[in-house]
Amino acid sequence: MDKKSIHEQVTDSILALLEKGTLPWRRPWQSSGTGPAVPANGISKRPYHGINRVILWTSTLVAGYPTHAWATYKQIQEAGGQVRKGEKGTRVMLYRPLGANDENDSTGSEEQESDRKDARPARIARVFTVFNLAQCDGLAAPEQPETVTADPIPAAREFLANVNAQVRHGGDRACYMPSLDVIQLPAPDAFTNAEAYYATSCHEHCHWTGHKSRLSRVEKWAPFGSEAYACEELVAELGAAFLCAELSIKGELEHHASYLQNWLTVLKQDKTALFRAAADASRATEFLHSLQPAANANRAA
Repeated sequence: MDKKSIHEQVTDSILALLEKGTLPWRRPWQSSGTGPAVPANGISKRPYHGINRVILWTSTLVAGYPTHAWATYKQIQEAGGQVRKGEKGTRVMLYRPLGANDENDSTGSEEQESDRKDARPARIARVFTVFNLAQCDGLAAPEQPETVTADPIPAAREFLANVNAQVRHGGDRACYMPSLDVIQLPAPDAFTNAEAYYATSCHEHCHWTGHKSRLSRVEKWAPFGSEAYACEELVAELGAAFLCAELSIKGELEHHASYLQNWLTVLKQDKTALFRAAADASRATEFLHSLQPAANANRAA
């Protein structure tokens, strides 16, 4: 099982949904009842990141699983459970520094990362098969979080305020302008609801992280208006989805039909594009998290 095969498998499954007009990272909470929308390991409780969130959101959407809790076959057995006969697993990827060993599971196949274009240390891409806990018997049902009555809007407002990006309000267009390093948003009351406003703001803040003074990503993609710029839109789209899941924002993101068509074109031509976009989206959200007071306090400690 080589690394290219999982690129093809994942991209093809996403393409099948995109061709139907379905984006698996949109409204992931609807396919999982009241459970948290961030896929996590049901045994260790650690959340999945980057492309694995997209992979697991897709599997949850297609199969209609009632939870976002997953684990490897070995973890499920050690916890006293058993995967039901005939159930098919979902392959995810774990990147480790070259030469590192995984202490929890030794069943993943390994391939050296080949599409890295930066100066990060060489890593090994390990492929693991995980199962949704709804595919198992003998395990207690995943604990559901207590009903949240608090409004998630204050948390989103505080999170974005801590970023301290320059945001202007007015007009009827949401965009990020790299030349001015400014986020432009319509007035909050121009949106359907507050969650739609914050979902859109998260999208533009993800673009903001790509400025040359930060992650220097926006200029890496082709100029605005080109087909390849849709890749940067995909980065912001995925980044906003990650943030919305983390902040419990259930807002709707609007997207241009042209982007959807361009994503189809790009993903058909390059089966690694989705993986690279998800990695950039993860780096974008990590950068925004790094600007929060808690992150700064941890660094100072």
